[in-house]
Amino acid sequence: MKYMSAVLALALICCQTTAKPRGGPVEPTQKVKQFLGEKMLKVLQAPDSVQAIQIEPRTGVSLENIDGFKILNRGPMLSGDQILWLKSLIMDEKSYDFVNVKRHPMDPVIAYQFKKGTDTVHVLVSFAGNLWQFSGFDQKSIEDNDPVRASLVALAKELFPKDKEIQALGDKP
Repeated sequence: MKYMSAVLALALICCQTTAKPRGGPVEPTQKVKQFLGEKMLKVLQAPDSVQAIQIEPRTGVSLENIDGFKILNRGPMLSGDQILWLKSLIMDEKSYDFVNVKRHPMDPVIAYQFKKGTDTVHVLVSFAGNLWQFSGFDQKSIEDNDPVRASLVALAKELFPKDKEIQALGDKP
């Protein structure tokens, strides 16, 4: 009986130390604030809702589009936990590569639509080029997201569990 109690206690300690939170409040640095801009930042920091949307990676003619990319499927609304996770990635300067510049085209497959009142900000994610684009208030900002590719892939797989192409994405390009 003593051994079982010790094993149970050890198991609980191990579970507590290995469980990692997926995100938490992150205060954006001055560099992230400059990159996103004040208006977009306000929507991204405290959205009323966030919806995942699958989009066509190549631009095309479509009435229903996000920044010229055809909407294929309006996916689920993100849960509070998922929003917190995504916001923690967006607000953390370590999620970006502000030093290196890529020449890869922006070919996103997922957009996250952040809404706050009547304001909307889109975060488009390209897994082929490891880029994300932030758009809203007549502003577009594109940057590398290499450091958080694995997290962005994990979130996409969680949101679209039946999509074969998304499920086939790897943590590395």
